[in-house]
Amino acid sequence: MKNIEKYINLLHNDKVCQYLSLKGWHEISALFEGKVRQFLAPNEEYAILIPISREFSDYYRVMHDSLSAIAAYDNKTLNGLFNILINPSSDILKWRIADDNTSLGAISFNTMLDNIDNIKNILASTCIDIMNPSQYHKKVMVSDVQNQIASYKFGQTEIGSYILNLVSPLGFYQYQLFDPSVEELPMNRRINMRMLKTINDIQQSVLENSSQLDDNVASGSISVNFLTALSKIYDDNKDSDVSISAAWDINIPTIVENPISNLTLCPRCMEKVVQTAEKYTPTQEQNVSKTYYGKITNISGAPEVDSREKLVITLASIGDENQKINIKVELDNSNYSHIVTEAFENGANVKVTGTNTTTAKTIKLSDAKIENLDQPFN
Repeated sequence: MKNIEKYINLLHNDKVCQYLSLKGWHEISALFEGKVRQFLAPNEEYAILIPISREFSDYYRVMHDSLSAIAAYDNKTLNGLFNILINPSSDILKWRIADDNTSLGAISFNTMLDNIDNIKNILASTCIDIMNPSQYHKKVMVSDVQNQIASYKFGQTEIGSYILNLVSPLGFYQYQLFDPSVEELPMNRRINMRMLKTINDIQQSVLENSSQLDDNVASGSISVNFLTALSKIYDDNKDSDVSISAAWDINIPTIVENPISNLTLCPRCMEKVVQTAEKYTPTQEQNVSKTYYGKITNISGAPEVDSREKLVITLASIGDENQKINIKVELDNSNYSHIVTEAFENGANVKVTGTNTTTAKTIKLSDAKIENLDQPFN
């Protein structure tokens, strides 16, 4: 194996010792004042040394010999062993997006960005629901949630319409040492299981016309924030088939018998999900002035010019938690049509200020005014 020293340098030797313990190796003794740990294989055919300190002149030779012995005992190649030791165990969440535009394994740039944002938001909502169960969270992206979600990574995409592989590291977990409860599982495993179960429970409740969804939100076991994140996924993919599947890491138990591992999103559930979110969203500060900055992405108004008293624009902006948001802004046509048209045609940055009438699904400003921030000064 080439560059063996490079790979050895990537290892944390305490993690190697953890791996050995999980595999049933017995620690015999510590040598050189604890700077070297000695292990015996379960079949007692291999005895190895793991130097904790790198000060020894033969450090790389000893580590190479020991790792080769571990690989031989595990019936793995040395490369295969390094992959396990360097990369902690992981669940894989597969998000499959199927529509006419993804049939050849490609996806539009904007659709990709929207789905990445949506995946992040629903994982974050699941995470905070676990950490702090509540009917409504004023802020989702608190530091603990951000740190947890930051551990997820996107792996190699796949053709099959379009498949996003989300790698969910689970770390080292001593699953063989006790009979764990769900609360003792790695946090990412808990998030993955909870997200899939919650979506499945919501869709089942809506399709069966049961009160379970209302009961779960009322009790705080599902938050309004989760419903809002889910409704955004429905809305952004209403012309696509979206399915989610989980490949659970086999070395870590799921605890729950037959966990939800595959589901397909049901956009016709969106209306009930939105209604429930709005029902349980705390009354926000209504009729107060709010200001947003961004760019106009859409303009609408009455088809007849003579009766066009109001314009409604869609403003792409950034929300309080640094996520992309769309705002519906109602403007007086006679006063602002020229500013709106010029800003839209030139892709200008604008500032809008108006009366907040936000709902669970849509951020709205009425009686607003608009300013073109890219207008040159005279």
